[in-house]
Amino acid sequence: MKHLTFTAGLFAIAAMAVSCQKEQSELHLDTLPSTAVITGTVKYEVGDYQAEAGGAIISNYQLPVAGQTVMVTIPTSGYADGASGNQYFEAVTDDNGNYRIEIPISSRQLTASVDVIPFYTTKTLVRDNAVVDIPNALYNNTEAGENTTSINNISLEQKKIEVVNLLVKSDNELPVAFDQEVEVTGEVRVQAWIENEEAKGKDSDAYIGVPGYYNNTDYPGESLADYPVTVTAKIVNNKDNKTLYEISVTATTDRDGKYTANMTLPTNCYDNGITTSFTAKADASLVKNFEHWYAIEDTRNPGDYNWESVDVEVIYNGATSSPANLGSKHKLGVAVKIPALDISTEPADADAEIPGVNVFEDGNDDIVKNDPFKWANSLI
Repeated sequence: MKHLTFTAGLFAIAAMAVSCQKEQSELHLDTLPSTAVITGTVKYEVGDYQAEAGGAIISNYQLPVAGQTVMVTIPTSGYADGASGNQYFEAVTDDNGNYRIEIPISSRQLTASVDVIPFYTTKTLVRDNAVVDIPNALYNNTEAGENTTSINNISLEQKKIEVVNLLVKSDNELPVAFDQEVEVTGEVRVQAWIENEEAKGKDSDAYIGVPGYYNNTDYPGESLADYPVTVTAKIVNNKDNKTLYEISVTATTDRDGKYTANMTLPTNCYDNGITTSFTAKADASLVKNFEHWYAIEDTRNPGDYNWESVDVEVIYNGATSSPANLGSKHKLGVAVKIPALDISTEPADADAEIPGVNVFEDGNDDIVKNDPFKWANSLI
């Protein structure tokens, strides 16, 4: 599931005044003897949340809002009889959505309202077990949050702290039907340690491991089974290059490293002026052991080799595929084929010495007798 991260801001406090009968300079707010504090947490309603494919869906899921502006409005008449207009005080939420605003106050009781300046972010919905993101959804409806009864007519008194939690919602929904079924296929390949024919020829029951590369026909790369893959369809309006939707589903590779994802797309995904593209992403880093065989020359019989093995722990890194575009042929039932996901490997222990193999810059391999090598320097 894809979620938005806001740019965080530090607490900021400012005061602004609108036109009124008495200028702010005449009010001398900075000379008032005390302050009141309004503080709280701001959250926004993300939409739907699904922890895992096929799992339970949580509706109206909420997350903290970072880097957004909270505004407190106080009638100027609360500071001076006969004055009109309003005084505004602002703060920016921190990483956890918290804010704090100090309000200058005298012995007069003030009445305040609290709001969040509208902002744009991604709203998430789950439809037919697919995660649908609506980028740039407008969040402009502020209401009372948890343990808060009202965001209006809040009474402020000297040295008092009022806790006002806020919840911001968006009215944006999916404007079109989702009724286009598309099948998406692909495969996952990894750098592999495979048999070396030269070494195997010396002993038909043993082999030496060498790194396989997915761009080398001699070492085609090993497929990886049971690997989680996130397939994302991105629908873009070409006129303004605006992303209309992002739809994501999760698939798992079979024993051959291949996967299939069935996706339901919006009605307009084939329209002129619309580009629909697909990418696959493997986020998880898997750790896998393989048995590495190597040859050691028999000191008693030069030219003869004894075979030994060692377990090597390998990390398979995540990757993102190149995109594949939706075309008219796919409307006829032809599957969209995403370019292969090529996963790189690295040792779990970067300083591990793996005996028996040397990898040169040109990718050739050699049997090195009793000569360990630094994998981190030779392979990465």
